[in-house]
This record gives sequence, C-alpha cells and structure tokens, in this order.
Amino acid sequence: MRRACLALAAVALAAPALAEKPPVVLAPQGDWEILIEDESCIAARLFEGDGEPHLFKLEQFGPSGAVSMSAFGPAFRPFINLQPTELRFREGQRLHKSNPFTAVLPGFDKGIVYGSVTPNWDELAELAAAGTPATKQPVELDVETGRKIAFVGFQQGGRPEVRIATGSMEGVFQSLNGCTYALLEKWGLDTVRLRSALRSPALINSKKTWGELRKAYRSNAQQGERGVIVLRVSYVRARFGSTATSPSASCHRLAALAKAATAAPAAPKACRNTPFPKAFG
Repeated sequence: MRRACLALAAVALAAPALAEKPPVVLAPQGDWEILIEDESCIAARLFEGDGEPHLFKLEQFGPSGAVSMSAFGPAFRPFINLQPTELRFREGQRLHKSNPFTAVLPGFDKGIVYGSVTPNWDELAELAAAGTPATKQPVELDVETGRKIAFVGFQQGGRPEVRIATGSMEGVFQSLNGCTYALLEKWGLDTVRLRSALRSPALINSKKTWGELRKAYRSNAQQGERGVIVLRVSYVRARFGSTATSPSASCHRLAALAKAATAAPAAPKACRNTPFPKAFG
C-alpha cells in the first residue's frame, strides 16, 4: 500500500512538468511605423518583454501576397539557426513549419528572419488538399487575413513560444499594399493592369537563376555568411508597364543588396560586363 501511494505521488509531481509551457509574450510599445524606402516598404513596431526592447518588422520589395518577416530582441536568444520552427497567427491555426535563419541586429540583440511568408498559408493548403487550388495567385497581401491575426507566435523545439502581441494587422496590410503599388508607379509600371492580373509576375527559369546566384556567392556562404538576396527584373517592353530600367542600374541595385548580405560579394555573372562600384571589382 505504501509503495502504491509513493507511485501515485510521483505521478502527481511529474504532471505539472508535462504541462504546456506558457508563451513569452511581447507587449506593443508605440504605434506601427510605415517606412517607404527607395526599393522597399517596411512596417515596423517596437515591443517589450521583461523590460527589454524588441523589434518586429515586415518588408516587401513590390506587390505580393508574401512578406519578409523578422523579429529581434533578447527573447530570441535561445533560437538556433536553420532549425525547424513553427509559426502561427492565432490559436488553433494550422502551423507554418520552416527553417528560418537567425541574425543579430545592433541595438536589439539576436533575432529570427523569414525571407518570405504567405500569411494565408493555411487557407491555401486547405484548397490544395481539397483539389481546388486558388484560381488567382495573390498580387498583394490579403487584408482579410490581416484582420484575423491575433499575434505572431514563434516556437522552436520544446522551448516556450515567443508571442508578439500584434493584434489585428488589417491596417498594416492595407498600408503595405498601398506603399508597394506606389513603388511600382515610381518605377514607371502600370498598377491598374497588375491589380487585374490572375497571377504575379514570375521568372520562368527561377531555378537556374537562383542557382547562378548561389554559385556567385558560394565562397561567402562557406564562410558562414547569411542573408536574403532580392532580385528585381525590369523588361524593355514590360507587360505591366512602359518604362524600363537599364541593365546597368538594375545590376547596381543587385550589387548593393548583395553587399548588405555578404561580407565580400562577387558580381553576379549576369552583370559581369556592367561597371560596378569599386567595392565590387
């Protein structure tokens, strides 16, 4: 009898340890800021956890149903580079599973970086599973999906979820959509025609293109460098616009992006005959 009581006591003591750990919640500090850069649109907001500042940032380089996402601060110190990580925007949502990389942002500590996330991934997955894929690819962020967002939660391994208490992001998605279309107009492209498109523009040889870029920066990747390279292509007779960007200017932009992503970048092969800044000799 004594042995049975001891066994029951051991089970009772172990039960709390098996319970789900509560999330680490980061509370908002201040309002969202929409930053319009020459090449991108950024939505950023400060959050606080344990008295420490954290930064959450969304970035787009043109109209798209996907967005680059990053978050920095002490709460992300335990996260490991390129390890399986779960992402969600509300309770009960189908988890988004991927292997994001980590980085350090001066002034905000370590962080986690997603090169591209489609916010309504769960709805698209359900359509695909039912054999009815979407008839129209999104050319902008889905505002209704933004309205449904309650938080942005990141979880890796058995560690507690880090939950950014964003609340609804309907207004943020609307602002980013407006900003990215303004970028198109600045580049001389036709936003009306793009909005009516059935799908976003895409490279037909994307696998080969990204393969060439990886080969161009392979030495830096072997040294442990990490980054996101963004490639924007403008055609002389673009389907959605009338003004083209010269190859020289396009290559200079790509070079500048590569410089930010790598320690000692080499000029991409597609731009080898273009005069690069001195740092890219």
